[in-house]
Amino acid sequence: MTPIPGARPPDPKDLVRVRDRLTFLYVERCVIHRDSNAITITDSRGVAHVPAAALSVLLMGPGVKITHSAISVLSESGSTAVWVGENGVRYYAHGNPPSRSSRLLEAQAKAVSDPALRLTVARQMYLMRFQGEDVAKLSLQQLRGREGARVRRLYRHNSQRTGIPWDRREYDPDDFEGG
Repeated sequence: MTPIPGARPPDPKDLVRVRDRLTFLYVERCVIHRDSNAITITDSRGVAHVPAAALSVLLMGPGVKITHSAISVLSESGSTAVWVGENGVRYYAHGNPPSRSSRLLEAQAKAVSDPALRLTVARQMYLMRFQGEDVAKLSLQQLRGREGARVRRLYRHNSQRTGIPWDRREYDPDDFEGG
């Protein structure tokens, strides 16, 4: 297979987490270029550098000129480019990076829809929290029971440790605010 020319995409673990990114940036009447792993935004006031990996969405209004390499770095960083009307009031088009897919969502839907697969996932999640236990033959109800017993022990321990009285959980599913 012939290697694809151009910059190599970053490894997903090297990207900024979504919760740590700038949600969106709106620009208009400017020129956008690439400088290393950042985009540069040039207008009458000067040049601003924005790390592409720290940006979730770039909203581009009227008068924006953007280079191919700037779009490339946005794509490699997992950022979305959106072309909008003045002040963002109209939506014209967007570009998502090719790495964005519904693959994980589809896998989650499959896991929740198949009872055997759902039980396998529940066992794996239980083992992530409580390592070293043999849960291979436990049902979902038994897993819930074990987790409930662990939580009650923790509440009891922390009640004794802090002096705050606790004997059981009181929960009314119809009273969200009371929870």
